[in-house]
Amino acid sequence: MNFADNKGIQWLPKSKTAGDRVKNGVGIIGFVLATILIFLAAYLPLTYRWSQTTWSDLSINEIIYHLTMPMEGTGTGMVTQHIIKCLVPSIIIAAAFVAVMIIIRKKVTYTSFIKGLIAAISIVIIANTVASFWKKMDVSQYVANQSQYSSFIDENYVDPNSVNLKFPEQKRNLIYIF
Repeated sequence: MNFADNKGIQWLPKSKTAGDRVKNGVGIIGFVLATILIFLAAYLPLTYRWSQTTWSDLSINEIIYHLTMPMEGTGTGMVTQHIIKCLVPSIIIAAAFVAVMIIIRKKVTYTSFIKGLIAAISIVIIANTVASFWKKMDVSQYVANQSQYSSFIDENYVDPNSVNLKFPEQKRNLIYIF
């Protein structure tokens, strides 16, 4: 009995060749990338639409400002609303894709083509959403402004240690709007 070719023992799994392992690895990577692209193709447009309906006249400066500020003391209503209207549907769409691909992987011979087609459509949707956001929010102008040097602070800054502050005799009110 020759054990090298597994012909004598039928219940042992056949060893995969290096080419089969590479093919399976590439298939898994493609499947994961397609799933991520489908998630993003659902999440980005939903988020863009949600932000435009929630804050129709918000500028890119305001968005970046709020994204970089700490969340302490703020309500969770907006975050919860975003999760319900954007994140959950995106996860459901990605999970549905995974479920369908698992069900049809043995039955349909064109699963690689289907994954590729869906990934290509997802890339088009993502690119369209990013282009719409870029144009609507005038991100080009924002990027240009960020890379431009301003001498405003150089010309107007006064060191508080070098100035003798003298309060007026008649006190005035200070209005601070936050």
